Amino acid sequence: MRLALLLNEGSGTFRTLDMDDFVRKAERVLVDHGHEVSVERVSGDALVPAIKRIASGEGLDALLVGGGDGTISAAAAQGFRIGIPIGVVPAGTMNLYARSLKLPMDPLEAIGVLAAGGIRNVDIATADDRPFVHQFSVGLHARLVRLRNARHFSSRRGKIAATLSALFDVIRNPPSFTVTTDAGDGPRTRKVSAVSVSNNRFNDQPVPYAELLDEGVLGLYHARAMTPGEMLSLTLDATMRRMQDNESIDVATAREVQLVFPRLRRDSRAVIDGELVKLAPEVALKCHPGALSLLAPQPA
Repeated sequence: MRLALLLNEGSGTFRTLDMDDFVRKAERVLVDHGHEVSVERVSGDALVPAIKRIASGEGLDALLVGGGDGTISAAAAQGFRIGIPIGVVPAGTMNLYARSLKLPMDPLEAIGVLAAGGIRNVDIATADDRPFVHQFSVGLHARLVRLRNARHFSSRRGKIAATLSALFDVIRNPPSFTVTTDAGDGPRTRKVSAVSVSNNRFNDQPVPYAELLDEGVLGLYHARAMTPGEMLSLTLDATMRRMQDNESIDVATAREVQLVFPRLRRDSRAVIDGELVKLAPEVALKCHPGALSLLAPQPA
């Protein structure tokens, strides 16, 4: 196969590596498996233009992208739009989509698995016209990301520490807002601390991700408006892998979901695959079964 390997040097893992050495080893692994490969390293604002440029190149069989969940999401969005297969090389903090794919967390080992893999079609979701591979979330997660980003960190360990510090602030002051949800069974309005929509159903890990990527459904999660004590209880249940059993959580599935936020503040934000974005008063979410092609591990 003719492959391109695009590495986001700003991702946490890559900031700790000798990138010249990593590129040499990655090229050797791919060539040894019979592939042709070109490698490009970018960071910051150059990432998305590079994804679009490389993915649109003639004769390319697949684009491998190394980075965190935001990087992978950007590549998957382009793959979905133009039909080019994407390969996931985990190099971020959580690497949730890579976990769904059962990939090794070491980026070089992951490249070796992909080099021996094949093309697989999986689901992707959209929030209005924006694709996502993991989650769209409003409330708790958005506040957590906003508070974390307000803290200074420059390493993977620092990011984890900033996340934990932000979590304590969210526990002390959980958000509360009104949302009207229609998942095909008629609109229902409720007061919540969070509403999240996932690309396929999440497991019950402390940081959840989808075990299957081809069920053809969205996961829909509401957390009722909570007190600090209830928020603490939910956090403890999450650490013990029983968050979805918590009495504050309502879980459902659907192919399409409509969310309406009747009392939206001007600075309201959502999180899409880890990135804060402006929240619209109405959001239409949809699952697109089998619409994303991946270079993925061979089935066991």
